[in-house]
Amino acid sequence: MKSDGEGARSSMPDEQYVATLLSDLLAEIAVKPYAKYLNGILIDRAYLPEAVKSVIKAQPPSSCSIAAALGRSTVQYAVAKDARRAGNGWYEKIIDDTVTITCNADVYHLKAQKGFMFELGVPGGCCLFQGDLKQHKVFAQQITSEMLVNIEESGKHIWVSRPGTRHDIMDALGLCHLAAAVLGLGTAQPQRQATMEQSAERKRSRRQVRTTYFNI
Repeated sequence: MKSDGEGARSSMPDEQYVATLLSDLLAEIAVKPYAKYLNGILIDRAYLPEAVKSVIKAQPPSSCSIAAALGRSTVQYAVAKDARRAGNGWYEKIIDDTVTITCNADVYHLKAQKGFMFELGVPGGCCLFQGDLKQHKVFAQQITSEMLVNIEESGKHIWVSRPGTRHDIMDALGLCHLAAAVLGLGTAQPQRQATMEQSAERKRSRRQVRTTYFNI
């Protein structure tokens, strides 16, 4: 015997079902205490883009912007000529009347995994709340379910998945890092690279003064 939820699922087309779940989730987020602090929400449009498009279009105006996200591998990624703006491994473009952030998925998967190696408080670092380790078991399994084993000369990243595992949370965390980058938040860099960039910035600052504001 099927439950009411299972019965409703079996009678709905995939796009309608996913659109319903997304709408319910956004409505749930909107009444959470932390909602007023949200600057933006990204929704992966790779699976059912029409469902994602319909949900985004149906949202009322808000200070929290909602956009679609699309991941591409390193060898497939290239900034579109008609991009509205671009950043480190991402660009924004209107696709099917929907604001879409396309990113280099390999870059942001790596950022998500490396974030746990940084010290607390370091830009781009990631940590979990303290508690019973069992609470984080599924999260940990999915974050480590894909391993980068090689980067070919072409730029192709070779990932190997652990048998019988999923990586939905890994994808979601990668999108969190992407959203942060779109909002202007940086990540930690190796000390030598950071020093070189700081030196170059000091030289530029002698020639011009530039101020940039980010809504974060």
